[in-house]
Amino acid sequence: MSEEFLGESERRLIQQEMFQLEDQKLALEEQYQYLFENALAGLFRIDVKTSRVLTANKELLRTFGVEELVELDYLFHKYRIFEELEELKNDTYSGEESLTFSSPLLIGKEERMIRFSARYKVEYQVIEGAARDITSLVSAEKRMLEAIREAEQANHAKSLFLANMSHEIRTPLNGIVGFAELIQQSGDKDIALYAHNILDESDRLMTLINQLLDISKIEANQIHLEAKPFYLSRLVRDQVNSFMPVLKGKMLDFRLSLDDRLTDCYLGDTFRLGQILTNLISNAVKFTHRGKISLNISLYEHKDNRDWIRFVISDTGIGIPREMQKRVFEKFVQADNSIQRRFGGTGLGVAICKELVELMGGQIALTSREGEGTEFSFTIPLAISQVQAEFPVDEAEEEADLNNLPPARILLVEDYKINQDVVLLHLEPFNMVIDVAENGEEAILLFTRNHYDLIIMDVHMPLLSGLEATTQIRKMVRGKDIPIIGVSASAFTADREACRRVGMSDFLSKPIRRKKLIDHLYFWLSRKENDSLSRSLAWECRLQQGDGDSEELILRYGEFCEDIGSREDGNMIITGFIESARELMEEIFRDVELQKWERSHRNAHSLKGGALSIMADELSEAARALEAALKEPDGRDIMPLYQNVSRSLERLDGYFEKHRIS
Repeated sequence: MSEEFLGESERRLIQQEMFQLEDQKLALEEQYQYLFENALAGLFRIDVKTSRVLTANKELLRTFGVEELVELDYLFHKYRIFEELEELKNDTYSGEESLTFSSPLLIGKEERMIRFSARYKVEYQVIEGAARDITSLVSAEKRMLEAIREAEQANHAKSLFLANMSHEIRTPLNGIVGFAELIQQSGDKDIALYAHNILDESDRLMTLINQLLDISKIEANQIHLEAKPFYLSRLVRDQVNSFMPVLKGKMLDFRLSLDDRLTDCYLGDTFRLGQILTNLISNAVKFTHRGKISLNISLYEHKDNRDWIRFVISDTGIGIPREMQKRVFEKFVQADNSIQRRFGGTGLGVAICKELVELMGGQIALTSREGEGTEFSFTIPLAISQVQAEFPVDEAEEEADLNNLPPARILLVEDYKINQDVVLLHLEPFNMVIDVAENGEEAILLFTRNHYDLIIMDVHMPLLSGLEATTQIRKMVRGKDIPIIGVSASAFTADREACRRVGMSDFLSKPIRRKKLIDHLYFWLSRKENDSLSRSLAWECRLQQGDGDSEELILRYGEFCEDIGSREDGNMIITGFIESARELMEEIFRDVELQKWERSHRNAHSLKGGALSIMADELSEAARALEAALKEPDGRDIMPLYQNVSRSLERLDGYFEKHRIS
């Protein structure tokens, strides 16, 4: 063949290959265009130089509710989409980094949430991206968050309901327990037995209330474990000793084994650990009629200055059927209905144990054979304490010596009549003077008039709560050191903390048991060194015998100065009070004329409180009457009450000038 023929043949072959490549290119472009146009996400390409949409697929036009690129351009400018996308030109997004953001757009008459994701192609000077309507996703997320919020509110409402119900149940239960204890001391054996049974049933009811509260607090994540030094051996023996009477009554053998390798002093929550042991030992005692019960405590592992301690409680009782063993740790579940009818209970004890053990970072398990016995075991980590715990005094020393209970004057603040009667009857045998106030306002009035050695303060009361009354008493000089024992039917830790924050010295939960009340009184009264009783009784005696200076009732001048610490300070405070009282009276007069009842009532309240603080009893009583009238005027003639306060203030000023000592 000639060279000319070969050259033509090669040229045609190359041309054919080029046509094939061109066809492939067109096919790819068509495929790309098809994918672009029919993609489920809205796709777009923007010219960076002109800030205009070069191309957009059908989905993007549909998403924005438009048909032309010009309309799309308008919306991108209107909603500042271009400005957001131009951030891609910063160095932060150079290369392959993408920008994602969401923007609310008004499409038609409906607001839609659109999410954009884009990337800057430097070499082509274009921005390529996608836009997706996520309105339904955002709505679903909002609904989910709302559902979570409602669930949390419902959980909180349930906890609050249980706390309130606990308070309402404990209040009358306090009266039942109190009178049962009084009946038990009557001397009649048959009646005492009935009273004993009432107390036993009351204890069961209290156990149920406490278990329901514990479950509620666990579900609301309101249980916070303490980490205080304690002696493990002492805690365990105290728990075991509490069961000795019933163990002897059922003629059961109890064996306790403590591993010698255990360090005695640990850091932990003794109340919750004791609660676990009490529940599990109580179950073993309840379901065991003969044989033995054992508690074995051993060192499982030592790691990172913590001992992993294994507690095993085993018995020779009725056992648990295999099919029920997996459900034992569920709430309100017992082995079967016949067991519940025979032994009672709610099925909450073991469920609470499981929650507490896991809260401590441990695990709990059981093994059982029906008719042969049950073994509960749990392992928890306890940090080794570097500080030795203080041993509580021996029980013999802890007991209040009832024959030597110090004489005292006590202020009992309680709005529930039955609870008043119970406390008064419990304390009747002792050498005590007890004044009763039905609310916080009465308590403050009595406190400013008398000297008390101790206050028993109910927390929840009308008019002025125990917390508010305690706050005001603690602000007074005489109120800084007096023991105040808070009493409440609410059992949440938050209630105890609230009492502590306002300055209460101690806390008793209802129902109040006689022994516990006496023990607490003995603790505080035997440690309080003052002569409040003799001073207050002497004052009362002088008034009863008519030996008191009637003018002194206007202002207990000497007593107030003694309480403040010096006559100089007392003079300064009283002088300042009289000046401010005159200003308050002028404001009250103007406000009454203008019928500005709220402000005049507030000023009368301030005047009453100031008079109480300096022990000006007559003025405080007059101001109290004026305050009450101003709270609900209802067309009443206020001026006589106002004039009564004015006269009392003048008498106070005259008495102070006459008796003051520089």
